[in-house]
Amino acid sequence: MDTVYAAGKAKRRRNWFAVALTSNGADYVDYSFSPNEVLVAGTVRRPLQGNDERLTIKDDSLSSALNLRYEKGPWTIKAEGSYSDAQLNYNQTYVRTQTRASYLTSFDFTGGGVPQLTLPSGVDLLDPSLYNYSNFFDNRFESNAKEYAGRVDLRYAIESGVLDSFEVGGRIAKLKTARNSLLSQLTSSVRLTDRDAALYEVGSFPDLLGGKAPFAQSYLVGNPFGTGADFACEAILGSCTPRVLDPTASYKLDEVTKAGYVKLNLKGDLGSIPFSGNIGLRYTRTDRDAVSALRRADGTFQPVTASPSYEDWLPSAVLKFDLTDKLVARVGAAKVVGLPDSQDLSPGLLLNRIVYTGTGGNPNLKPFRADQYDVSLEWYFRQGSALTVGLFYKDIGSFLTTRSTFEDVPGETQQFLVTRKVNGEGGKLKGAEVMLQLPFNFLDGFASGFGILANYSYIDSSTPFVNARTGATLPLEGLSKHNANLVGYYEKDGFGLRVAYNYRSGYLDSVTAGGEGSFFKPYETIDASIRYDFGAFGIYAEAGNLTNEKQIRYTGAPEAIALYAEQGRRFAIGANFKF
Repeated sequence: MDTVYAAGKAKRRRNWFAVALTSNGADYVDYSFSPNEVLVAGTVRRPLQGNDERLTIKDDSLSSALNLRYEKGPWTIKAEGSYSDAQLNYNQTYVRTQTRASYLTSFDFTGGGVPQLTLPSGVDLLDPSLYNYSNFFDNRFESNAKEYAGRVDLRYAIESGVLDSFEVGGRIAKLKTARNSLLSQLTSSVRLTDRDAALYEVGSFPDLLGGKAPFAQSYLVGNPFGTGADFACEAILGSCTPRVLDPTASYKLDEVTKAGYVKLNLKGDLGSIPFSGNIGLRYTRTDRDAVSALRRADGTFQPVTASPSYEDWLPSAVLKFDLTDKLVARVGAAKVVGLPDSQDLSPGLLLNRIVYTGTGGNPNLKPFRADQYDVSLEWYFRQGSALTVGLFYKDIGSFLTTRSTFEDVPGETQQFLVTRKVNGEGGKLKGAEVMLQLPFNFLDGFASGFGILANYSYIDSSTPFVNARTGATLPLEGLSKHNANLVGYYEKDGFGLRVAYNYRSGYLDSVTAGGEGSFFKPYETIDASIRYDFGAFGIYAEAGNLTNEKQIRYTGAPEAIALYAEQGRRFAIGANFKF
């Protein structure tokens, strides 16, 4: 029997200065477009903003499993029962301070890196008399999931001719997930000078992006807890009803999955070449009941339910050929299915009524379905060493992609830009991968602890979607065409040291409301770790992104930069104990 309990708590505070652009041409004094018709420079008349967000996350989970095994003669029977319970709660408080007047601000994105921003001269961003408390949130999200599952697997040893054994088994699982969204999203025109001075403070980032960012480095932001209030609305309005349950942003999902399989294991010789493998068939069925709500025009709520079901027959086959004592070939084919995440299936809709955006689920999502084929050649040329080459192809019947569209929301007078998962059909994916594992155990003494791990993959994918900005076919989300890792390591006598280089080329993140692809540019990092084991006790230190690489995302065309992020270097130290 295995039981694992884990708990965690995290806090985050961030604040930022912003000048929000607009689609109203009358707000622009001048502007400039790229050849791809992307707004890349101009001067706009807009309010100036200071933003502050606080986030506290608490999570805990318990999982337990009981395993039984029985063997007699040719029979082997295994059974398992499991239970898991997970809770995730987070509290979000957000305050925006905004100037009552609008000012001329110039911007320039043509440099391809950090945008240039020229603020109006003569405006004191630290003068509280210029600002209102314009928007604030007090949100709490309570999520939980419970799963009960059981499975039985039977194996019968045949060992006759090429028939090695026969297997059959089944699994059933019941999953319950739910989220309660307690929200307060309010606007006001309360002046900073009409409230206690403790409710605002100076936000300052003099070294932002290494001092290369030509933005406001000091500005005013809200401090909703400055007077000891528990909520932003309480601090700013004096009295309020914070964190009201919003049924439209809450949901319950009940899911039952049943699966069974049969598998025939093979073993024999093809002429002088030994082979092994299996042929199998798996059946799976998932039934879901999803419940959320819609807001009627009169402000009351109407329950919304959905009960999708998925059923699949999934054949598979794989064969391994021992061409020599060091050279192995593998071939495989299978029909595969991947179910959407629970939150992506919710009929609930979480709205931001300040900027008219939203995120929602889609209870009618189909699973990811594909026919996949792969072949590989593996050369084990020395003890602990390997060089492998593989080719793969997937014919994708349905896949999942993220899309943003303007939607009419029941009970709301304004359209919202809603982001949710949708299905695409007819995708293709093909590629190749190479992997090298080379410990220097052929050397003597100290040098024998060194080694190299390297891998490279090429992935070419296509979908029926077209980038509305450029006309190019869009790939599958999250897949870089080129991926590479190179690790140099030393491991000997309890001491371990690793330095890793990681690279991935640009990839599609999502599809915008206008049908444009939102892409991340190529990204590379260097990571390192060191550890030492004193028997059962060990200590370690890790460092990530040592070169402090930037992440850049653009929409439609490379000059349309939507995100320029410096993630920073990450460091961790720790200890572990084995028993």
